[in-house]
Amino acid sequence: NADDIQDSTSEILHEHEEEVPRKYVLPPRSNRGVPPKQYSPEKNHQGSQISDS
Repeated sequence: NADDIQDSTSEILHEHEEEVPRKYVLPPRSNRGVPPKQYSPEKNHQGSQISDS
């Protein structure tokens, strides 16, 4: 019985741990070149227009 419980817990923990990093890696990977361009210091001056809107 104890073995069954440990197996179940180990599987749940493994799935939970893999789901977190995967979600964190997906966003940065997709917007790898998007946020940097929008948050660029050079565009920051023009970015003021976005804040004004």
